[in-house]
Amino acid sequence: MSLLEKYQRVRNTFSYSVQSSMGTDRSDLTGDELGQFQIEIPPFPFPENQQSKLGIFTLESFFITAQNLSEYVSSGVGGLPDNSIYDISGFYVEVNGLGLRPQIYTTNLASTLRSNKMFPIINEYGRARRFSNGADPPVYTDDYARVTSGGKCHKEVICSNPSGSVLQVKVYSMDTGQLILDQNNLDSVINFKIEMLPDDFQEREMS
Repeated sequence: MSLLEKYQRVRNTFSYSVQSSMGTDRSDLTGDELGQFQIEIPPFPFPENQQSKLGIFTLESFFITAQNLSEYVSSGVGGLPDNSIYDISGFYVEVNGLGLRPQIYTTNLASTLRSNKMFPIINEYGRARRFSNGADPPVYTDDYARVTSGGKCHKEVICSNPSGSVLQVKVYSMDTGQLILDQNNLDSVINFKIEMLPDDFQEREMS
């Protein structure tokens, strides 16, 4: 790749970091929940990107932030602690609203392998939490407390031009298959980038 080609790719790539608490409200009041949120993608600044029809969407990572001893995402129902001493095993992050091509195949919430818009995220920082003996209810120590849970992904999918579209995200537990429920001060963060392709990219490659 030449320096000019690298410059063009970087110039046509836009990175996003979206927090669930900053999401816009839906009619059912679920626009800024931990496991269900949405936000509008702003228009692109350059005319060539505004005219482009296709892009490459890359989900870079997904994390739950602000965890502490009493607030964390566990393997319990809806990701709630429910006195569980185990952190969640992972997440399925569903992305809608950007015209993603059906290129991802997972078993996710069903028993069959099928195409969907769900990205698997293994909880890289998951631990077991120790609690003091004899305490009722058990008192969790800080030996295994984690600030965040989540992990990296880097899966690429073809998408439509997302300018002005509403990104809709749903987060499911990999342990139970249920939607992650809201938990006080916790926040979820999705990090992704979109590289917009010039309309004549096929002709450029062939010439």
